[in-house]
Amino acid sequence: MDKLVIERRGGFAGLKAKSEIDAASLDEATRAALDALFAAKRKFPAARGADRYIYTLTRGTGAAAKTVEIPENLLPPALAGSVKDRLP
Repeated sequence: MDKLVIERRGGFAGLKAKSEIDAASLDEATRAALDALFAAKRKFPAARGADRYIYTLTRGTGAAAKTVEIPENLLPPALAGSVKDRLP
């Protein structure tokens, strides 16, 4: 796991956000949580409540890249602050 791309959508204003992280810089607990998310063989249920975020996580590059879509309540806390809003 070299590169992790995090994209966020949804919320009240519907702003999109994106960040790229060097996965090697993450602590062991966060890497383990990511491994579990990518290993899951099911679709994750949406978080309850209005205007919640959905995150698309992509790790790797090219043909080896793998993507998973998760609700905001499953995003490891260490990653939440790395995603910055961008204007359309």
